[in-house]
Amino acid sequence: MATDTEGVLNLKYLRSAQGILKITELVFLLAAFLVVRTSWFTAVLDTYIFFQVITIGVFSAIFLFLILTALGLPSRLPCISWSVTEFVLDTVALLCVFPVSCAAAVKSHDVNILVAASMLGLTVCFLFAASIALSFQPLHSKLSPHISAEV
Repeated sequence: MATDTEGVLNLKYLRSAQGILKITELVFLLAAFLVVRTSWFTAVLDTYIFFQVITIGVFSAIFLFLILTALGLPSRLPCISWSVTEFVLDTVALLCVFPVSCAAAVKSHDVNILVAASMLGLTVCFLFAASIALSFQPLHSKLSPHISAEV
């Protein structure tokens, strides 16, 4: 009988809440990047050039993490705490994308396509926050396994 981790891909991670969040983050980041990239307004607004750099950089980092995790690298390298790695990646991504999305929203000059790109960026920030909360739960239980709820 075939399991979810046989073969090349770790389908167990891809089907988990964390895996689905990572794929959704990638889709939204790519959409935000492409919306700004296809707009002709970005040639005159430096904020959106920076927005493109940040979104494609975070996209690349998350894509690399997703590929490494999907290929089963965490089971081959147990010396690395992958839950901490995911927590740090999502936190840094949130701290990079949130201010850029806010600046993009302020500098949109009521151009609908640029407002849409900044809203996609803010939606990705919400997804990062959800991913941080999900990756913090196993991290918290590893760090403090003997916390009792005494009243």
